Amino acid sequence: MRVAVISDTHGNAFALRAVLADIHAASPDLMLNLGDQVYGKADPRTAYELQAELGAVEVHGNTEEILSGSGELRDWLRAQLPAEAGCLPQTPLTQTAAEG
Repeated sequence: MRVAVISDTHGNAFALRAVLADIHAASPDLMLNLGDQVYGKADPRTAYELQAELGAVEVHGNTEEILSGSGELRDWLRAQLPAEAGCLPQTPLTQTAAEG
């Protein structure tokens, strides 16, 4: 089984595109996303959209909490993202990716 793992993209859609090109070329059987998906200033909206369409098994990163907090940082980040990104703080801490 070929497994691809992405983690800590921190809203950097530019770097994420390069990584995803390599991942897609490798044709993995399973994709895992270890969180910290959008917090960062490079392009959090596009980074979220790219990751949302992957169908990866996702777990919660510590920066997802920013979206459920309060303050200017949370307000700025929410303004950058589509409404559906508000679900990121509810991403589970653990997942079962494959049986056997």
